[in-house]
Amino acid sequence: MDRTNRDIIDSFIPKVPADYQVMRLSAGSFDGQVPGFPGLLTRAAAKSQFLTYRVPLWDFPSTDPLAPNVVTIQIRPYAAVPVFPAGHALAGMPNANAEDLYFVSPPGYSVEVSNPSDPFVMNIPEEYLQNGAWLIRYTVYDPDTDTRNSSVAQLLIVDETAPYDVTGDRPPEPTLPSGLSGPLNLALFQSLGEVNFPFVYLLEQGKSPGDTVSVYYGSSDRPIQFASGTRIPIDPAQPTVCTVPYSAVMAEKRGIHEVSYIVYDAAGNPSQQSYKLTLEDMAGDPAPSGFAPLVILLAETDSLINSADVSANNGAIARVPPFMNPVRPSDSITCVLTSVNGSITLTKPVGASGFPDFQFTPDNMATLYGTGPGFVAVTATYTVSRGTNTYPTPPLSTRFDLNLEPVGPTLVTDLLPVVVEAVRPNNVFGPPNHLELADVNRDARFRIPLWTTNRTPETILPFTVSVVYGGRVYSTDVTSINVDREVIIPLPFSEIIALGGPTQPVFYSITRPGNPNVGTTSQHDVIVDSAVRRLGTPTVQNTAGINKSAGCNSLSPVNTGTLRVFIPGSDLLSTSEPVVVTYVGFQNDTATGPGLTPVVKSFNLPNDAARRVGFTVDLGTAQELYDPIHNNRANAISGSAIVTISTQYMGQTVSSLPETIRVRGRIAGPAGTSYYCSGAVIPA
Repeated sequence: MDRTNRDIIDSFIPKVPADYQVMRLSAGSFDGQVPGFPGLLTRAAAKSQFLTYRVPLWDFPSTDPLAPNVVTIQIRPYAAVPVFPAGHALAGMPNANAEDLYFVSPPGYSVEVSNPSDPFVMNIPEEYLQNGAWLIRYTVYDPDTDTRNSSVAQLLIVDETAPYDVTGDRPPEPTLPSGLSGPLNLALFQSLGEVNFPFVYLLEQGKSPGDTVSVYYGSSDRPIQFASGTRIPIDPAQPTVCTVPYSAVMAEKRGIHEVSYIVYDAAGNPSQQSYKLTLEDMAGDPAPSGFAPLVILLAETDSLINSADVSANNGAIARVPPFMNPVRPSDSITCVLTSVNGSITLTKPVGASGFPDFQFTPDNMATLYGTGPGFVAVTATYTVSRGTNTYPTPPLSTRFDLNLEPVGPTLVTDLLPVVVEAVRPNNVFGPPNHLELADVNRDARFRIPLWTTNRTPETILPFTVSVVYGGRVYSTDVTSINVDREVIIPLPFSEIIALGGPTQPVFYSITRPGNPNVGTTSQHDVIVDSAVRRLGTPTVQNTAGINKSAGCNSLSPVNTGTLRVFIPGSDLLSTSEPVVVTYVGFQNDTATGPGLTPVVKSFNLPNDAARRVGFTVDLGTAQELYDPIHNNRANAISGSAIVTISTQYMGQTVSSLPETIRVRGRIAGPAGTSYYCSGAVIPA
């Protein structure tokens, strides 16, 4: 900033309307004024096409478009506002007449306005904003009264003088901090966290309050980012320094260790970038060494990347083995995969710890494979870059084969899904992917429709189809294509019953001799009712409402009787095997744990008809089933129970799905009292 402008800002005392014998209008305001520096425009505002000047609305503005107010902006070189001399009756007050005479020429910039906004916004053209210190005011003409009044004069400073401009040269280079007991190297940066480099910046070079400094390090053309931003305030009372944090040193990727700066004044005028200080002690890091060839994951043992490997690693992963003397994190590593079909290059910093993996995408691998066919040789190399140096020379290489040739159709999505169906009498088959209850003891089959798209089955014979059902594999070799263009694999009922239900996942894959890839369909579920041995769900009788509430009225007879449960008929029941009814109570309405001690009772089938149509049993009294749930008043408000049945069938336990009920085994009494179904008072 120009020192004269700085002195004007410091000495200028703004006037207010009441300072005048006849009150003036209030001062306007500028967009782009530097906070804390009255009248000073920012560099951006000074260089804009227009300066926005906001005029406070005056009294009785014109509303008549035919008789508008005329607002005139007057700008004159800065001079002290004239005041009445000592001894005058108005001594010390601004001399309005003398001030008006000072502003009379040039005529100014005028606009006409009716119905003005508040504030009234005027755009002052750029040609009125010359470099220097100015006084500015506006005058409002009122045609209704044929009078004029002006605002108080205010300061306007357009200052494009940058720091160090007076020297005619770039700012000087920073200097090393004093008092260093050893070399200024990476270890010192790491121990201190940051280092301050002094630089010369004097008042005669433009040093002024509001100055800031941006610091540059290494090869980056961007200033260092601090928590408060990229511009750090300069204290005029203190020696000037530029600060370089350890993080900026670690971010240098090209091995260039230089410090420079740019100073900005309060208006935002930048100096040139300073001369650079080279940190010679930072360039002495030992060269990297101890290199080993790249490791290609999933190719370590067979030197092959196939389609399954690409799927598993979302492409391919090249791992850089540890080497000696890395400069972290500024060293960079470049990894290249090359085949006859092209090359893929990736670059990463060595990082703060460990050594990086390079992730090559499936698209990268497809580029390297091209159209194949068969095995395509790929060479993997890597180099470490530090500044302009590259290690090792020549780079080490790793070779592996890439085989992405599809084993079936060109697009694996063209494989048609397997159909699982029961084999019924008379060459009839059950519904697709549903082994129904009617198919108990019946075998099933896997029916695989062959695809019809490019690379047809005939062109890849022989191949093997392997169906995976319930985790078990059922395979067959295909050496010819039948008329139906289907592959049939049997599924014995013994397998169905062993794997069980109620559903089983199924998919299949295709393999070929000499091809390392596998074509696999997506998985879907088969509904398996034929393998599920399950009794019908019991029904608790005489419950109420959608929540199936069992209470005193559910007992037979009411209050004093037993709770009755209907057991549905089933082919799994036998007159020689008892049915076990299990009742578990819960002291909540959700039938969730912990449950109370189960009530378990065993019942024999009365006859063979009961096996077919079901029968009813007396499960227990309220004292057995309800009262343990409602053991006190706090637990009497809620309760639930789960009822299940089970029996033995072919040496195995067969159970039912649960019947869930609400339990409300209480009778309301006077306030504070409730009774069990038996009439006894429920304890507190």
